[in-house]
Order: sequence, then C-alpha cells, then structure tokens
Amino acid sequence: MYKQGEIISINWHMGVEHDGIYTSKGTVISGSKRRGFVVEESIEEFSGGRKVRSKGFPSDLSGAQIERNARAKIGKSYNLFGYNCQHFATECHGSKQSKQLRSTLWSIAGIAVIGVLTRGRVWRT
Repeated sequence: MYKQGEIISINWHMGVEHDGIYTSKGTVISGSKRRGFVVEESIEEFSGGRKVRSKGFPSDLSGAQIERNARAKIGKSYNLFGYNCQHFATECHGSKQSKQLRSTLWSIAGIAVIGVLTRGRVWRT
C-alpha cells in the first residue's frame, strides 16, 4: 500500500490532479475544493472511486513529520490560486508550490499573447 507521509494523487477532470498526504491511519489529508478547507477522509472518499497513484516523497522529511505537518493544517481554507491541494501537499514536505497551477497559468498567458499578436490578422494558406 502507501507509506505514511507519501503524496498520493488521483486524476480529477480533464487532466487535473488532486493530491493528498497518506497517513499512518490509512486516511488521506488534503486541501479539498469540495469542502473548502483541508480535511482528513478515507482513501475511498478522497479518490471518489478513481485510481490512486503515488507521487512519492519530494523531501527527506520523515513520514511522521510530514503527517504532523498535514494534521496541523486541517481546517485551513482552500484557495485555487493561493492554497490548493498541491500547495498543501508540497508544503507538508517543506516546499509550498503548485506545478500544475503554474503550468496552467503559463499556458493561458501564452494563448493571450498569441491572441494579442494575431488580433485582426487573417491567416491564408
């Protein structure tokens, strides 16, 4: 199965992932958009029937320390741009970041730039 402190993930919708921290109790702590804050729930509730996969340990912290970090954040408000499930999971490992959010924002910025540069132009082949 999974190890205490391990980041686990499910594919949510259209390639979006949902990450959480696996605990010594066999539960998952995650930043839940559905509930609006960090929660602890069964792995079945976390996954919603989707396949769960491991993202491993992106730090050298012990599983016990990672779980303590996660438990200390239960109840903290969820925010898509400022504190989403990836921010939560990586922060428990000592580094708050969301690669998924960053790559999405860069993609949107690129599309916007292309739109500005090509505005009013007709493409001919």
